[in-house]
Amino acid sequence: MKNAFLLFLLSLVLHSCTELAFKSAMPLNGENLSAFPREMQGTFESTISSSDTLVITANEVSGNRFRIGDNSVLRKFGKYYICSEKKADRWVMGFIRLHGKNGFSVYRFDVEDSKKRKSISNITNLEEILDENGGVDYLLVSPTDAEFRRMMRSRAFIRVEKFKRI
Repeated sequence: MKNAFLLFLLSLVLHSCTELAFKSAMPLNGENLSAFPREMQGTFESTISSSDTLVITANEVSGNRFRIGDNSVLRKFGKYYICSEKKADRWVMGFIRLHGKNGFSVYRFDVEDSKKRKSISNITNLEEILDENGGVDYLLVSPTDAEFRRMMRSRAFIRVEKFKRI
């Protein structure tokens, strides 16, 4: 159920053919949190698919989908909590914005749309990493914290899911 974690937090692989990956967990100078905030703990249901229910405890998303640890980190950045998972030589990320105790939204970068991809490439260097067949496997970025902030403000940053407390 590792892909369920990506659907919940990252939504990159399941909602996008081309993944945007980072060389480091972001923000670069961010502090790793040891637990999900209390407001994020509880049972939640997707507003898109009522069959998608999550239980979040202090350091884990139900079904061992995500557990805060060495290869999975949670950091706060402004209004967002950034969930980063180490995947081989890169980090994939999902972004959560709380709606008080009532729920949260999940965001990602949309790099399928050429205009949105261009928006990111105007902010930071965007490197295409090719697979063994010569196709684009994923896009890799290594932004500074200032560039990362600009990326999050860009039109390429979109909401992909919303969960409500049940």
